[in-house]
Amino acid sequence: LLYVACTRARDSLLLCGICPVSKGILKPKEHSWLSTVSSWLGGIENIPLVSHEEAQPQKTSKRETPETETAGSVPAPGVSRKPLERISATAYALFRFCPYAFRMRHRQGMDISWESRSGGEGGADLGTLAHWILKRWDLSPGTLSRFDPRFSRSLANILPPELRPLWADQGRSVPLIERLEKFSACSAAERIRRAEGAMKEAPFRIRLQDGTLMVGTIDVVWRDEGRIFIRDYKTGDIGESAGTLYEAQLLFYALAARKHFGETDVDLALVSIDDPGEKMVNTRGISWPDIEADIASAALDAGSGPFLPNSKMCHGCPWRESCSGVHSGLKDQ
Repeated sequence: LLYVACTRARDSLLLCGICPVSKGILKPKEHSWLSTVSSWLGGIENIPLVSHEEAQPQKTSKRETPETETAGSVPAPGVSRKPLERISATAYALFRFCPYAFRMRHRQGMDISWESRSGGEGGADLGTLAHWILKRWDLSPGTLSRFDPRFSRSLANILPPELRPLWADQGRSVPLIERLEKFSACSAAERIRRAEGAMKEAPFRIRLQDGTLMVGTIDVVWRDEGRIFIRDYKTGDIGESAGTLYEAQLLFYALAARKHFGETDVDLALVSIDDPGEKMVNTRGISWPDIEADIASAALDAGSGPFLPNSKMCHGCPWRESCSGVHSGLKDQ
């Protein structure tokens, strides 16, 4: 936090707190922020001790106050609003879900994962491992064993380093393999398995008219009989609030696919590895120009704010108990 404070401060950094004073010398606690800062300045004795009364501004009479020269003054420049250089499906959906949640994740760098499952299982890392396997697996039950740490250790040589400890922990990776094995027998997996020309983890970069780049990766996309089929894997529960977020992501993917393949019908669905069916997203009556305009608008607002909490989504938000925006009394727009 001290590093962030020091790098974000523009003109000065005020450290506020209680510090003991002995014989006119500050005595900060060891490893405190003031102790750390004082070491940079050559020692605490080099920091002047000023009383509260001495720190108060001196009052001057009107006669003593010099008149401000106004002639020829230059007006302050206006504040220009610029959109994000790029926006992902996750960022777009999260901003539309709750601007304050977007601020926590994408501007403050807080880890707020939507991949958590009830009962303490899962987590963002487990979801990442599941997606890594789903990209390389043909969804056939007979070929899943090469990803199972109980039968093969060769996967450790090609896994990303950050996923290797999780995969080696059989208490977490084996339940995931068992979930994927059950998933392989469902109709959703069968449909993807039979899709000709299906592309997995398909990356895209689409530039909007305002200059913002739409970027992301589609889990599964294929074309059949003049339609575009998009499937988005989920390893967590698809609740009401999360479903709203995920549907916005799918519409983002659909717009990108239509711009790449041509304006045609799309078939969108969320696919949970714990649910045998597909959660279809209804696109009937959707105006794709309006979706594009909304993404451009979100990119502009996400670049400059405001980032007020959307209280309509609080009831199903997984961070509602610890959300500083709600508990600080901020109001939604």
